[in-house]
Amino acid sequence: MAGRQHLRAAIATLALAAGAVPLAAAADLVVELGVKDPGQGFVYVALYAKAADWMKTAMKSGRQELLSGRARLSFAGLEPGEYAISAYFDANGNGKLDAGFLGRPVEPFGFSNGAQGAFGAPAFDKARFRLDASGTTVAIELK
Repeated sequence: MAGRQHLRAAIATLALAAGAVPLAAAADLVVELGVKDPGQGFVYVALYAKAADWMKTAMKSGRQELLSGRARLSFAGLEPGEYAISAYFDANGNGKLDAGFLGRPVEPFGFSNGAQGAFGAPAFDKARFRLDASGTTVAIELK
């Protein structure tokens, strides 16, 4: 009988402990963008969490009007971890990044960490940054 009471107490303790496991922390990411010769229009930002999705499928995206050459977007409630960002300024308002000869973008663009690619976008690892539980601000100058 005493053995069963100990077993019940142990099961109850484990059940309470399992319920006390905290949920994953949510962090906020702020993206600050600048354009040297802006004009009027919107900046588009894509956030990626996996190298396999880089420049294919953004986990989150946003658009913000450029004011005096600056824009600021926030992504709230993200799981702390590693991410990468691509962004561009839509100078002609057609909702896409326009490219010229050989596919080189003709509108200002940029990546987190100031990453650059030789012939196309940089590797995810070059643009990758750490989002801390306390939040992170990433600044990108679009060129």
